Amino acid sequence: MLKRKGFFYLSLGKAYIRIGFQILKQYPLDMILSSLSMLLRDSVNFAAIITAISIMGDMGKWKVYEIVFLYSFSMMIEASSQIFFDAIWYLGSMIRKGKLDIILIRPAGSLFQFFGSKIQLQASLSFLVSFFVFVLSIAKMDYIITGKSIICFIFFLLFCTLLNSSILGIFNCANFWLINAGEISSIVYKLRDFSKYPLFLFPVWVINIITYVIPFATTSYYPTTFLLFGENNNIIGLIIGETIFFFSVFVLIWRRGIGTYSSTGT
Repeated sequence: MLKRKGFFYLSLGKAYIRIGFQILKQYPLDMILSSLSMLLRDSVNFAAIITAISIMGDMGKWKVYEIVFLYSFSMMIEASSQIFFDAIWYLGSMIRKGKLDIILIRPAGSLFQFFGSKIQLQASLSFLVSFFVFVLSIAKMDYIITGKSIICFIFFLLFCTLLNSSILGIFNCANFWLINAGEISSIVYKLRDFSKYPLFLFPVWVINIITYVIPFATTSYYPTTFLLFGENNNIIGLIIGETIFFFSVFVLIWRRGIGTYSSTGT
């Protein structure tokens, strides 16, 4: 029974990805222009960051390409979240328009369907640009790649993406009870920008918030310090624990919200 259910969700996931490709092919000109715009935006952002850091110079043990390594890793997590979990940002609109109805009447998990309904494959381009800059920073640092570092990188990429999306999902679920909780989620999302840079640049209260309260630092800064300097040896256990905790809280709030959902009332 469990095996059959697993195959069912695997085939359903493939179907959602296939639909995502079909949507991209439906309007080819729009896809090309949007992709070029995304490529230009990301390239300019990375060029600006590299230029600014080069002008400021080294920051202690954080040299130019160590910071670029951190920034590009953070952007990969952001892009991965956008590819698979971007539906989080559409929750408020779907609630107000009653678009969750179709999800609730289908014979599959509502949360799985919810995420599958907004697969953003165009964000793959942002991921590739970030990955290219990430590899470039490794080459510039003469970073020694080992089997352990590759396994840790893949682990961090998967778990940090889920942790990042779970945190954002928790705050976006406020849309079940508020008319428009988008502003709250946007403010929380802005906190993530602090984790793209060495934390010693910021006040202690900021570090405490993004480390202990809303742990965006665990999604990029701390994994990066482990990969670069071998620091925070307990980071793997910390990421697993925080991911399980925040994802469980997200699922719990989601289920409570779905229980109170009453469509548009029309």
